[in-house]
Amino acid sequence: MLIDGVDFNSYELYEKINKRLNELQGEVFDLRNIATQLAISSGWTDDEVQNVIGASMYEIEGFRGVK
Repeated sequence: MLIDGVDFNSYELYEKINKRLNELQGEVFDLRNIATQLAISSGWTDDEVQNVIGASMYEIEGFRGVK
């Protein structure tokens, strides 16, 4: 079946979906980083950041500058 020039039984459709999924995953990752940075700068504890945003201690330490 062709819709907008795309064969819905083709590898082309898979490639288009996979490309968009990767774009969305990147956007979600960016938003999580922004939320983590905002939470840390607002004084949230590590536990709050982990529980609410789901950031790992590695990510939190990276934003806090812990070495």
